Amino acid sequence: MSCNIYEEPKWTTDVRYSKGEDGGEREERLVAIYERADTLTTHHECLTHDRACTGNSVGAAERRNPFKAAALTLAVLCLLLLAGIAVLLKPYISDILKNPSSDKQSRCQQEKNNQTKEESTGEWVGIRHYCYYKSVEMKTWTESRRDCESRGARLLVLQNKEEHDFVKSLRISGASWIGLQSVKIEPHKDWLDKWEWRWVDDSGLTYHSWLKDVSTIPTEETKAYMDLDGNWNHDNNGSKHWICEKRIC
Repeated sequence: MSCNIYEEPKWTTDVRYSKGEDGGEREERLVAIYERADTLTTHHECLTHDRACTGNSVGAAERRNPFKAAALTLAVLCLLLLAGIAVLLKPYISDILKNPSSDKQSRCQQEKNNQTKEESTGEWVGIRHYCYYKSVEMKTWTESRRDCESRGARLLVLQNKEEHDFVKSLRISGASWIGLQSVKIEPHKDWLDKWEWRWVDDSGLTYHSWLKDVSTIPTEETKAYMDLDGNWNHDNNGSKHWICEKRIC
């Protein structure tokens, strides 16, 4: 059989057979068998279709490969970016874990930087949600309150022992005004003036740390202050240091 694909196809096939009975003389005939053209055509179409399908599959696979490569490259870049961010933030996170108040201190330092040169004679320190300002000057209680308000703060309000202990650790320069004062209330049936302790935020006295043997009965125009040991006392005049507080978050 010829292997030349350009030859004209042979449409006939010669088949030789013999016929005889009882070992007699056999007759041989040459019969031409014609193959149907549509059979060859169908066979050719099938071969062509197989090659086309195979080619389409290979092409689709080749088209998908660039997308897989792009996705893999993007994933690697994301991992590298996350690793870089982690390296950059490691010192900051480590510092926060070792010293949770460091972020508060930096924000409180910013409060000091926001003040003018004349206003920044004191020091800002922080804990939890507050910055505290301790003065180095001395003023009356009313002047001290105004100074705190000019800084966007208020005279110190103490509502629990934890905050009080922190303020005691500030090493204030001397006896300092806090935001506690006597406030006149409605008179009773005897028509005598009555006074009670109120903080500058108008809250009542629920926590206190009065100096031993000090009378805690409020009288007219009485203001409270804190000594170097953190004990509370009160006075109705004079100049002292003061402590402001400002909520930062």
